[in-house]
Amino acid sequence: MLRSPSGRYGSDPNLNDSSFVLRKRKHDDEFTDLFNKFTANITSKLAAWKDEVTNEISKISTNINTVREDISELKEASQEFKTEIGKIRNDHQEIKKITQTLNDEHIKLNTEMDLIRNSIEFHSAQCEDLNKKVNLFSDDIKNIVTLESKLIAIQNENRQLKQLINSNDQRERLLNLEIVGIPETANEHPTNIVINLAKLANVDIIPANIIFVNRITPKNKQHGRPRILIARLSSRLLKDNIISGARKLRLTTKDLGVSGEVKPVYVNDNLTPQNKLLLKKCKETAKIKEFQYVWTKHGKVYIRKNDTSPLIQILDEEDMKRKIA
Repeated sequence: MLRSPSGRYGSDPNLNDSSFVLRKRKHDDEFTDLFNKFTANITSKLAAWKDEVTNEISKISTNINTVREDISELKEASQEFKTEIGKIRNDHQEIKKITQTLNDEHIKLNTEMDLIRNSIEFHSAQCEDLNKKVNLFSDDIKNIVTLESKLIAIQNENRQLKQLINSNDQRERLLNLEIVGIPETANEHPTNIVINLAKLANVDIIPANIIFVNRITPKNKQHGRPRILIARLSSRLLKDNIISGARKLRLTTKDLGVSGEVKPVYVNDNLTPQNKLLLKKCKETAKIKEFQYVWTKHGKVYIRKNDTSPLIQILDEEDMKRKIA
């Protein structure tokens, strides 16, 4: 147990002691002042500390807001980054597909290039063969040109020979009279037919002027048409006069005393087969090209565009093609 302090330090002072009371009051006032100063100091420090804390809290709050904003921005950036990564992944997939396609195309292109290369090599070999053939053909063409020149020369000679033969053949017929359209009878007298025809044409003729009269079958015989009468006369003048007079009369079988159906009778020069064909083609072409006149004289074929144009002799079909235009 604790003992009570001695009287020196006891707690029972003499309350009536004025000096004690004064000392006590003085002590209490000092203590109060000290306490107030301490309190004021503490309060000031607390206020300062509070201000500091408040400032620090404000800074921390600001920093927290900044951090929050940064975090929000980081979240947005992270989202954008994720989106970009997604796009990059998609692009990567597309690039992979494109790369695969390009690889496939590359393989295909290489295959095609190999085929083209083989084709080029093949065609190159073909070209070499063609060059050889062309060289051979060139020699052949030279030979052909030479042969063509010779052929043209031969054709010209052949044409001239045909014209010469035809001319000689026609010359042999210069005295011949050709009568077409007179029906054949069992007891006919060809010489009398020619004499009667000459009388109608107003030409005096005697039997001695008629060297021979024969019926001949035309090369292209038509069914139902009588054979042609060919009469060789003693002079070309007699023949020409009969032809001229007969053409003016437009003779028929009735004029010659032939009974039966009335048919036209034609009196012409006795043309060679070649000249007959040439005359026919000239008439056909002249009709197309609007030439007014086509005729024969002394076994030669002539044409004329109109009354004022000059007469043109036609030698053969090639000559006709050049002159009837």
